[in-house]
This record gives sequence, structure tokens and C-alpha cells, in this order.
Amino acid sequence: MKRVWLTTIFIIMFLVGYSQRPTNNPFSRFGVGELVYQGFGANMAMGHTGIATLSRYNFTKINPASYSAYKDNHVAFDFALNDKVSQFVTQDSNVIDNVSDIAFISAVMPVTRWLSLSFGIIPYSGIGYTIDVQDSLYNDISGTKLNQRYDGSGGINQVYLGSSIQPFRNLAVGYNLYYRWGTMDRNSSVYVHESSFTSNTVIKKTLVNSGFSFDLGLLYDDTIVNKAEDRNLLEYTIGLIYSPASTLHGHTLQYVARYTDYYSNSFTDTLENDTLFSYDIPLAQYFGAGLALKFKDQLRVEFNYYQEQWQGLNILEQNNLQNSRLYAFGLEYCKDPFSSRYIRKIRFRIGGYYHQTYLKINNTPIDKFGLTFGFGFPTKSSVINTSFEFGTKGTLQNNLFKENYFLFNLDLTVHDIWFIRRRFL
Repeated sequence: MKRVWLTTIFIIMFLVGYSQRPTNNPFSRFGVGELVYQGFGANMAMGHTGIATLSRYNFTKINPASYSAYKDNHVAFDFALNDKVSQFVTQDSNVIDNVSDIAFISAVMPVTRWLSLSFGIIPYSGIGYTIDVQDSLYNDISGTKLNQRYDGSGGINQVYLGSSIQPFRNLAVGYNLYYRWGTMDRNSSVYVHESSFTSNTVIKKTLVNSGFSFDLGLLYDDTIVNKAEDRNLLEYTIGLIYSPASTLHGHTLQYVARYTDYYSNSFTDTLENDTLFSYDIPLAQYFGAGLALKFKDQLRVEFNYYQEQWQGLNILEQNNLQNSRLYAFGLEYCKDPFSSRYIRKIRFRIGGYYHQTYLKINNTPIDKFGLTFGFGFPTKSSVINTSFEFGTKGTLQNNLFKENYFLFNLDLTVHDIWFIRRRFL
């Protein structure tokens, strides 16, 4: 019962504190923002893998077929926090920034012996940036200062409901259904200052979005046995995921105002305050494949390939997109999960990835590299997962910038046994 109350408190905290994923990254100005990795704590520590993950200790929504690992009244709740420290580097500047947020909350539970269910909420994308452009115009009479600011916030949230079935002993298939919604604020202002005159024109544009989507997953798991020694040599898992292209439907709200100061007089003119137009935002189809190998129930290695088909899509008159590709590798080691010595039960994880993101700015691909590691600390009724990630994104070529970052993730998976019918004599 204590674990039930603990989980309820986590859900309330999440719903109260969760709105849209905070971020502060100029790359989020493009497309639908900075896309959020959809894996959970253990997957993050293993190099952003998860397509071939099938585990009763840690579940993931990356491949919905993985829900089938939860059987026999075994229920799990997952809750996570992120903290990210970024260093933004240009040719002539260096800025440090820090962002913390509630990452996600999710749950998985069995319904029957062959059917499992999962649900949760996790961001799809985040937008957060402030860009200042300063210039000076001079004439024969006086100097005029001109400042321009571009800022944005918001993002796309998503709730999901998924399930998986196991039609055969070694095969599981599953799906996730998504409802996505959120606002994207893209604002700009022009500030002009002279000796006796100041003007500030502000354009506030809000994009209100919503839509549905789904993805599919498949997992095949089998074991190679040494019959002569009666022991398992190797357990392998093959995973596949696919999601068709989907669409966000939305409309634009725009507010334009000019604030003017002339000597001691101030004026405000509302130039526009209206719903402009409706639009559709295409979201890319994606597919991925993974292979996981497990040796002697101690060492597990996973390899993933993932691709999103963004090239050719036009998002609000932005066509600077390319196909996104992710190559990921992860390793997990646990000496003995049932040992009486605690150090033997700790799960050690390490990994790395190369991600060609969906952005291509100034005809320059925006790539991302990351190295990860972390630990899984078991308790009596839960697993505390930590992951640490060192990465870099972007380039200094063609007047662009680079982000060097450190990301810490704290993930709590609470396990419980539900739906037990009590018997009385």
C-alpha cells in the first residue's frame, strides 16, 4: 500500500509541475523544436538504445512490444527528472546555461497472461531560445540604435496508451497510440532608439497544435543452449519499430503592437490581434532496428539503428530539414541480480551514439555525439537508475554555433504486485 501512495504522489507532482519541456537552445527555433529522446533512464545510460530491450527490471516505450515482459500481476511505475548544463560556443562568445525539468511518468501492467498495457506522458519536442541582434545606423545628424530580438517557448506534449501481446513464446508485438498537443510561441521585436524618440514593435505569434499518431513494435527473443553442458550460451533479442507519417493540425494567433516614447509622451498602438490561418504540420515517419545479446545472464550488449524521414517536408514554410539517423550502442553488466551482496546486484551501464539530427542550417548538417554511463541501484521494491551524458551538438562552420552539454537523469522505477485475489478460510 505504501508503494501505491508513493506512486500517486509522483503522479500528482507530475501533473501539477508538467506543462511543456523547458529548454534554452537556439536550434529549437527550427522545425517543431528540439526533439526529445523517447527512452527511459536505463536506455539513456546505454547510449540511447532501447529498440531491442526486453526486461522485467526496466521497461521502455521505444518498442511497445517490450511491455510483454511484465506478467504475473507485476506492475511498474516510472518517473524521471533531468538536469542539463550547456555551454553554447560561437566564434566570439561563450555562454553557460542550466535547465531542469520533469522528464516523464509512465506505467506498465499485465491485463491477462498474454496482454500487457502501458500509459504515460512524455514530451515530444521543446522550444526555448532568445536571440539578440544589435546594429547601429549612423547619419549626418545623430546615431540611431537598432536592436532586434527573437524568442520562442513551448513545445509539443504527448500522452500515450500502448499494449502488447505475445502470440507465441518467443514473439511479442505491440503498439502505442498518441495524442499530441501544445503551443509554440515564436516572437520578435524591433527596438529603435534615437535621442528623443524610442519605438518598440512587438510581434507575438502563438501556434496552437494537436493531432494523433501511433507506432508499432516487434520483439523476437530466443536462447542458444549448450545441450552438452546444459547451460545457456547466448540469449538474443531482435527488435523492430515503425511509425507512419502523421500530422499536427493547428491555427495561428498573432498580436502586433507598437510602443512609442516621444519626449515625455508614451503611445501604444495595437496593430493586429487576430487568428490568422489554419495549417497542418507534417511529422516524419520513422523506423528502427535493434539487436541485443545477453551472455551468461550477466552481460547485455545492444546495437540500434533508427531513421526519421524528414527530408522534403515543409513545416510552416521551413524546408531546411533532412533525414535523421541515429547509431547507438550500449552495454549493461550485472554480476548477480539475486546475490546477497549488494555490490553484485548493481547494474553498470555505458554507451555512445552518433545522431544526424533532422536540421540542416546554412546548408550545414547539424550532428550530435554523445557518451553515456550510469547505474541501476536495486531496492526492495524499486530500481533507482542514474545516467550521465556528455555530448556535443552543432558546428562552428558557416557562422553557426556548438553546444557542449552534460545531462544528468534520475529515474525511479517502482515495482509492485497487484490484482491478487485474497482467499479466506
